Amino acid sequence: MNEKILSKDELIGLHVKIKECNDPSWQGKTGVVVNETKNTFLIKIDEKTKKKQKKKQNLNFEMEEKK
Repeated sequence: MNEKILSKDELIGLHVKIKECNDPSWQGKTGVVVNETKNTFLIKIDEKTKKKQKKKQNLNFEMEEKK
């Protein structure tokens, strides 16, 4: 899956794993995208919700059994 295809798809509701993050306590955690704006994701992990900037994160999305 490439970035161009992913950028056109709906990301809300997808499972996501945080590979790299400016907040080390969130690295390696998995959750669900609950909202998205042009520059941010709202991700729910362990009953907590965190707003993360798109440009400062390295995320893996699972979509139809693809990452």
